[in-house]
Parts: sequence; structure tokens; C-alpha cells
Amino acid sequence: LRAVRWHTEATDIAILVTDQSTDHLSATLFHFGTSPRDMGAELLRLTPGTHAWDLTCDDEPVAVGVLSEGETLSFSLPPQQLCELTIGAAP
Repeated sequence: LRAVRWHTEATDIAILVTDQSTDHLSATLFHFGTSPRDMGAELLRLTPGTHAWDLTCDDEPVAVGVLSEGETLSFSLPPQQLCELTIGAAP
């Protein structure tokens, strides 16, 4: 089953979901373009509730947040950097 629906065009981007379950999701992303790319993600398999998320690119924190039930995750993906998106239970 699909774990996430990405809200972005399918050009100049590579996404690999590396781990997922009903309580967490991890994905590696790379944007081949030359300017930041607005992204969205609809999480399809996470249990209802609040989830913490963070985006790290080239081992540097880029964004963090908390996602409430029913919200679509939104973030900006920097160009030409290997990024890791991690979503899990909120503290």
C-alpha cells in the first residue's frame, strides 16, 4: 500500500521511501533543479493524531514541525542537496 502521496510534479526529483509503518515514515529526496521546490505530502498510512517531522539536507537541519491529524505536510526542498524527511510520533 502507498504510504504517501507527494504533491509535486514528477520532474527533476527523486524520492525513495526508506522506512514506513503506521507510526513513522522516512524518505530520501533529491531535487535536481536549480531553485528551491515547494513540496507537499499527504500521509496515507499514519495513525490519526499528531506527528513530529523534520527535514535534514546534507546533514544540516532545514525544517522541523508538528503535523496535526488531517493536515498536508508542506515544506521547501533545496536544490542539489540530498535530503532526509523523517516523520514520527510527537513528543
